Amino acid sequence: GTGSVAATGCTLSSGTCAADGASSFCTRDLTYDAATGKLSGSITSNLCQSSVVARAPTADCVKQTFPDPTFAALGAKAVPILGRAAMALKTGVNVYGPLDAGFTDGQVCSGTDGIVDCVGGTDLTVCEETMQYQCKTVAGQTVNSGMLMDACGGHAMP
Repeated sequence: GTGSVAATGCTLSSGTCAADGASSFCTRDLTYDAATGKLSGSITSNLCQSSVVARAPTADCVKQTFPDPTFAALGAKAVPILGRAAMALKTGVNVYGPLDAGFTDGQVCSGTDGIVDCVGGTDLTVCEETMQYQCKTVAGQTVNSGMLMDACGGHAMP
């Protein structure tokens, strides 16, 4: 949505997040309205995971307002299926929709061999199974597992 802006005050604002979750930063200034069932306020986060990850993301200090102006009007709204769909209230990390942003040649397979990995908009499970097959069976290469789903079902590092 349109409610995310660059922020200051994060303990780590740029560079690589710690793979053990130690650099996670999140502050919340939220109020719940029982009459509407909506939260209002903001979350400031550096988008670093708060738990161990196979591939540490890049820190980016952002402030997300609630409700996001894109979804503030009354009535049902569709959740994005590609890119960020939500933000975790406890940790301030991105929650992504079910479709992948895509991989380019060489990101998942061990070599650049013309295997076009997954195009954007592919279901995550379909993408992962396709890459496992193409890399190992077709090209005889190893799979960069860090690019695929981790134990928590995530992999994104946008």
